[in-house]
Amino acid sequence: MSIVVSDTSPLRALHHLDLLRLLGQLFDQIFVPPTVLRELEQPPSRFAPVLISQFNFIEVRAPQDTAQVQQFLQLLDSGESEALALALEIGAEAVLIDELIGRSVAVDHGLPVIGTWGFFRAQKRRGIS
Repeated sequence: MSIVVSDTSPLRALHHLDLLRLLGQLFDQIFVPPTVLRELEQPPSRFAPVLISQFNFIEVRAPQDTAQVQQFLQLLDSGESEALALALEIGAEAVLIDELIGRSVAVDHGLPVIGTWGFFRAQKRRGIS
């Protein structure tokens, strides 16, 4: 079973391209932390809202290790920090994240990363359209 945790930017990008529904075909479970949910559903005015409740394959779950979140907050924003802490807690197979610093911190903590472009490569390999 493939379990991933996502940060905001890959979900926003895929939603903008009307491809978010394909994530459910590529991964068995996709988790987002509460801050990512807020960033998607209540974005700055230049972005359209992404209503996560429309996608039954995405589940909201808060990380329990607040100390780990605080450690990540020294380098990352709150969405990235919660996403990485949650991924470590649940043993996610990967983190969906685009930002370079977030990707670097994830790799430093042994988490494989998949960005938006990585999603397209995986989609093509599996023949999902």
